[in-house]
Amino acid sequence: MAGAAAAVLYAVLVRPRLLRCGATREEAGRALPGDGLVPGARSRTTMAATLPAPPVRVWPWLAQMGCDRGGWYSWDRLDNGGRPSARTLVPRWQDLAEGDRLHSVPGGRAWFTAAVVDPPRTLVLHTCLSLPSGVPFDPAGPRPRAWTEGVWGFHLEPLPGGRTRLLVRTVGRDEPRLPMRPVSVLFGEPAHLVMQRRQFRNLRARVEPARTDGAAVLGYLRYVPVGRHPGVLARTLRAGVGARTKGLYGGQPAHAPRPPCPTPHRPWRWPAP
Repeated sequence: MAGAAAAVLYAVLVRPRLLRCGATREEAGRALPGDGLVPGARSRTTMAATLPAPPVRVWPWLAQMGCDRGGWYSWDRLDNGGRPSARTLVPRWQDLAEGDRLHSVPGGRAWFTAAVVDPPRTLVLHTCLSLPSGVPFDPAGPRPRAWTEGVWGFHLEPLPGGRTRLLVRTVGRDEPRLPMRPVSVLFGEPAHLVMQRRQFRNLRARVEPARTDGAAVLGYLRYVPVGRHPGVLARTLRAGVGARTKGLYGGQPAHAPRPPCPTPHRPWRWPAP
């Protein structure tokens, strides 16, 4: 009876809060791009955080995710083979396009596919894995006897004050349902909560104005595919000019006054006859 009561309390009080950690009820109930990529999905989570930078400065960090790229900004010992996630923006990792593969484990044995790439608003990653091997399979072909399919979506919304509301939506389905459902509820969902909260924390640290320098802004301008995504360049310029930068302003905030002249000012006079 005690076990049954604990299970009911977890299902009624704890699990709903876990599935929408940091998100409002309205955000959790909203339809987002990528929700329909998993037919017959049986699980869904929505987690959210507010970051102290506009979407154009958050997007480059998301675009370079992947074990073969900048990492996942979470617990690197668990999801990046112990290699620290990137702390700088790398231009060669920025030109992300739909269909690209982002390694989900070191060595590239499994991966996410970029299903929706709409900078600086939406990035949706999709994966299909056979179980227990963890080998990816083509969802358009025959499916193995046991498999898991999931979507990991990042949705950026601008907020007043140059901030970003980052919504992270996961949608999934596991088969066969009977043995996989308890594993997902008892282990998969808590693990995702721990990893996602860590990612929010590390992203917040990386996009703080004091840590964003002019080199990062210029690096972003170098790779932005302006023809493919009109308007991104203009938004980036507006965000970069208003930010505290180091490379563009000699380590001083953009709004800081100029330092005093090292020598006293002497008015110019005509030479004596």
